[in-house]
Amino acid sequence: MRQSIKKLVEISRKFGKDKNYTIAGGGNTSFKTDKELWVKASGYGLANITEEGFVRMDRKKLDVISSKEYRKEPFLREREVKGDLEKACIDKGKRPSVETSLHNAIDYAFVIHMHPFLINAILCSNDVEQTVERLWGNDVLYVPYTDPGYVLFKEVEAGIDIFRGRNGYCPKVILLQNHGIFVGADMVEEVEMIYTGMMNDILQTLPSNARSLNFSDLPFELEYEVSLPDEFLKSKGLLFKGRNNRLIERFSRNRNEFSKISAPFTPDIIVYCKSNYLFIETSIQQNSLAIENAIVKFHTENGYFPKILVLQGMGLVSIGESEKQVNTALDVFEDQMKIAWFSDFFGGQHFMEPLQINFIDSWEVENYRRKISG
Repeated sequence: MRQSIKKLVEISRKFGKDKNYTIAGGGNTSFKTDKELWVKASGYGLANITEEGFVRMDRKKLDVISSKEYRKEPFLREREVKGDLEKACIDKGKRPSVETSLHNAIDYAFVIHMHPFLINAILCSNDVEQTVERLWGNDVLYVPYTDPGYVLFKEVEAGIDIFRGRNGYCPKVILLQNHGIFVGADMVEEVEMIYTGMMNDILQTLPSNARSLNFSDLPFELEYEVSLPDEFLKSKGLLFKGRNNRLIERFSRNRNEFSKISAPFTPDIIVYCKSNYLFIETSIQQNSLAIENAIVKFHTENGYFPKILVLQGMGLVSIGESEKQVNTALDVFEDQMKIAWFSDFFGGQHFMEPLQINFIDSWEVENYRRKISG
């Protein structure tokens, strides 16, 4: 048992440190026996997680969530489910991942849920179903976008039952549109092998000159090149930081390129960067008052200050209340750009729908995660 928990920590850290697989607090992992499940606690990042970052759960009590009838109204229902998740906690004081029931439903000892940008380039593309079928056929379970939480759990649970009835075993790979991937196996080595194989499958479909996953940095001295309204932002308790590279260069080129990253692809983007972003054209980049007015107008229209500024032909700027927030937002939005870049090879970008975005933006679970991340 102790050795299995040690392996869970090791594989969680390995994937958590690799930005090809997940960013910030995204993704979650678990290990289970017949009676108990250890799952990542909400708000803990995988990169440096220890055994303390997992919640031990009673699987018999978790099974109640599968059969119980909950209220129809989404937010009341999710509150009730949250209560039942808390009742199933053997370790008190930590909040289990909202996807705990999904981990419990997958019939393998180890389950590793990630948001790799290369896989999400397919899952957030217009040709997602055709591409999944072409690359992996009936070996994987594909689930169209469903709001996270209880409804997604029931959708996946039903999909697992159908898959098991057709194939005689639980799927080892579950792909969730505009979300990410679950991989399950009884050995961590097999989990790693599955992930590596799927990433290679995708790379082999790309032109040889597009298979590099690295984008070289470009010089960007923000304080000298753009007249941001420093005093105004400071008066609102906001910090900012800039970045530029070959990836950012493309999507900051003009409004047409910006349109390919102008809405969120996944719930994580909303958690860390919100759902609207501000494009600053070249014509006002040396006019501090004009940029301030654009930020104020954005705040009036959206009810919050922009977390992301895309400076035309110049670079990317994140705005936040702490250094951790601005660094995380830069990483997460750069991941959004990677998804957009590679989804061009699979029919173009497929954003989340407005109702889906509103659910995530209003959901207490994600607001809790946003608060913890700050």
